[in-house]
Amino acid sequence: MSLPRGRARPAQYQPPVLPTDPGLPNLNRLFEETWMWKVYRRLFEAGIEEPDEIRPRRLAYRLGKRALVVYEARSFSGDWVLEDEFACEVFAGRREARLFRYPTDPHLPGLKSIADPATAQDVMRHHVRLDPKSLYIRLIRYRPSSRAVLRYRAGWRFKGSDRVYLFVRAMRPEMMPRFLRAGRLVDQSAFTIPALHGSWEEGGVVWLGMLPGETVREHIQLGTAPDPDLILDRLSSVWALDAVDGLPSMNMANSTRGAVTLLEHLLQGRPGQAAVGSIWSRLEPFATSWRPNGVAHNDFYDDQMIVLPSGELGLVDFEECGIGDPMADIANFLAHLRWSSQGDQASRQSVYARSFRARALERFGWDEEELALHEACCILRLCTNPVRSLHPAWAEITEQRLTLVESALPGRRQALSA
Repeated sequence: MSLPRGRARPAQYQPPVLPTDPGLPNLNRLFEETWMWKVYRRLFEAGIEEPDEIRPRRLAYRLGKRALVVYEARSFSGDWVLEDEFACEVFAGRREARLFRYPTDPHLPGLKSIADPATAQDVMRHHVRLDPKSLYIRLIRYRPSSRAVLRYRAGWRFKGSDRVYLFVRAMRPEMMPRFLRAGRLVDQSAFTIPALHGSWEEGGVVWLGMLPGETVREHIQLGTAPDPDLILDRLSSVWALDAVDGLPSMNMANSTRGAVTLLEHLLQGRPGQAAVGSIWSRLEPFATSWRPNGVAHNDFYDDQMIVLPSGELGLVDFEECGIGDPMADIANFLAHLRWSSQGDQASRQSVYARSFRARALERFGWDEEELALHEACCILRLCTNPVRSLHPAWAEITEQRLTLVESALPGRRQALSA
């Protein structure tokens, strides 16, 4: 991958330091420069020109069980920055680390075939029944061990032929039944979803049509956000769907408690550790008594929706759809807006969130304090994001973002909006 340079070379590298994890005693070794270079040289061909720098960019972390670090190798060439990614995965109780480099990913067995032009057309011919003469492949998003999204532009050589654009998603094969089941369910809602053109279950790959337009997040930032009622109309059509066998079920207590456990570990010895404990003491009775009460999206936020040229709404991510709680969908949407606003009450995200919250409460007759508790749980889970992105100041940012949780709690939110 190559990008315009656009910024100066970074200052001397300062590795992040995480608290000792007894289950993963060598965790901090993964951030040391000598280790990163060792991994690079094992994965890349001998004799290849070495990059100017290597930095860890993302962390997937389960306390005491597993850590996966994604590294970025960068070379500076004139006005360009050349980038490459690779990953290192460690597990509790295993001595050897697992190393891999895009597009080879042991968790995503179909990725290499769909990312390589030499094999992608054969795979598509078999599973999509399309046989283009040319195929341009662009990587859109890659999360090692979890998922990848590629964009295909397929063309034919005969006169008058149209190009076909597809999004190709690679996932863990065990997630395929869930993805396909959720897609069939949400297709019955009032949302427009991408057309399914083909699937390869053993490889964990689906080929999907494109939905033209910009995300709701982009529209909010531009001040052209859709009317809240349009979103609420479409979302409530999901809630009205009949549950089918095999749908996953959301667990508010487990997900929130997991975030609390990780945050208390990461912030030990810092003021934020006490803040997490105080927040959890207020949220625990609600979270542990929470129960699912119907079909819900379960991961609903502004970047999941596309505003189509017709003005209708498209839904591009829906695989979490299952048994959940409609109020949690609204709370998660509000939590992401609060997170992106960083507490700025005058931001477009905050202004839109206030109107969206008010309309949802009026329309569905919900209790305002109960919605606030849902929202606080959702923001608390987002507070693990700074360490997962390995921001150099992750601890300070996490502590600052914990104030967003406190501002969402019943009583505090009403005081701020008064």
